[in-house]
Amino acid sequence: MSHRNYVGVRNQYSLKSWFLLHNTWAATSPLNFWTDRNAFEFDRRMKEIMKGGQPLTTTQWTQKMKANSHTRRLRKHNEDHSKRFIEQILSNPH
Repeated sequence: MSHRNYVGVRNQYSLKSWFLLHNTWAATSPLNFWTDRNAFEFDRRMKEIMKGGQPLTTTQWTQKMKANSHTRRLRKHNEDHSKRFIEQILSNPH
């Protein structure tokens, strides 16, 4: 569920949601299926809400879901090496 909040400027609203909206999840998640990590984050968010947590804007959700720099570098490294490996295999058929 999401909420539109008037921000005090003519016809401008911010969209807030208790949980990550699908389009934000699709833009920030490297995988397109539910993982154990997603279940962990869902449980953590439920506990946060029960302790008084509030809905977040899309910008806040994006920042919350953004991987730290070490994770981004590791993901990039793995992608680069995987791509080179596949290119090498495909260019040298047996």
